[in-house]
Amino acid sequence: MQESLNSLVDRLVAGDVQVDPAGVYRRLRAEAPVHWHEGMQVWMLTRYDDVRRVLRDSEDFAPLTEGPGTPIFGRTILQMTGREHSRKTAIVARRMRNPRLLATELRANVERRSEQLLDELGAPGGVVDLKAAYTSPLPLAVITDLLDVPQGVHWVDWYDALAAGGVGSITGDVALRERALRARDEVFAYIGPIIEERRRSPGSDLLSDVASIEYEGVRLTQDEAQAFIAFLLTAGVETTDRVLSSLLAFLATEPALWQELRADRSLALAACAEALRLFPPVQALTRRVTRDLSVRGVDLRENQRVLIVLASANRDEAVFEAADRFQLERFQEAPEREFTGASSILSFGGGEHHCTGAQLARVEMEVALEHLLSRYVRIEQDREMPAAQGFILRSPRAVPVRLEAAA
Repeated sequence: MQESLNSLVDRLVAGDVQVDPAGVYRRLRAEAPVHWHEGMQVWMLTRYDDVRRVLRDSEDFAPLTEGPGTPIFGRTILQMTGREHSRKTAIVARRMRNPRLLATELRANVERRSEQLLDELGAPGGVVDLKAAYTSPLPLAVITDLLDVPQGVHWVDWYDALAAGGVGSITGDVALRERALRARDEVFAYIGPIIEERRRSPGSDLLSDVASIEYEGVRLTQDEAQAFIAFLLTAGVETTDRVLSSLLAFLATEPALWQELRADRSLALAACAEALRLFPPVQALTRRVTRDLSVRGVDLRENQRVLIVLASANRDEAVFEAADRFQLERFQEAPEREFTGASSILSFGGGEHHCTGAQLARVEMEVALEHLLSRYVRIEQDREMPAAQGFILRSPRAVPVRLEAAA
């Protein structure tokens, strides 16, 4: 007997690794594209057109500012709309979206950091966890360089706690939320004095930009600046780390695909774009309905929450041919487009909240993969690859592989 859809969704939300998310979303798209989940108290939207509509309409579907599934830092650019959002986002965008900087200084720094990590890795004789050794430390090094802050000694623990108890806490787990709040306070205590120092003596770094930003003639408060920087530190790691770790875990099971990429390194970015579609780091986003309205004939009431499932939209058969298959040629003609606001995939969000750091993530992913392809002729799973974990934030917790170094 086929398991009920409600039961499958409950197991998925609870983190049951035996449940295939793609299969659940396929059934939701077909049977209940607007699905009420009692436990999360949300309407789940799973079809591409509905998800894209919500992403682009911040008047009818506003960002959440509090409650389960919201960031733990306080109010950041994620919760802002309109002129305030555009003005405050611009302070970050002028560095992270600047084509000249991306092609020169930022790319050079990503390459330097990547080479350093791979030099330390060398030619391992045994199993290496590429997540711990490469995909996590690389974007962390890049974002701390941009901010010009030392990496906190407890950063990995902080990051795990903030992710699990922030946007990942859609089920309202009190213990996870409390742990995240403690981590947030520790991060604030760590970066607070640095912000104060940069306000007194600003440098040519992103943190100094944030510390001195003004909106309508008023500077950010200390709490606002701390929230902004803490958000950048986590968001700056999350996308690149999760997508790369998912891609490398997949490639370790597909040796022929690794050889195809080695034979034509120009396909590296197309592989990253397809990984972003199939393995989005943030699987879903929450929004608040601002007025009574309907979606596909289902009535949604003012102040109800919706959960737009990006991971489902990216696999919608109505938009993507062979949607559940990894196809290297899918974005081969213009992979760069998938990292812009004109992308067909929705992993970076959409509308005014399209991810500000998407272009930096593009450079990080491309460089990281190209350098691995150059150094290693083979990547193989040592044993069965650990399953991806998480509901809102999803990726493998480790990528244990054997690497064969090029001669």
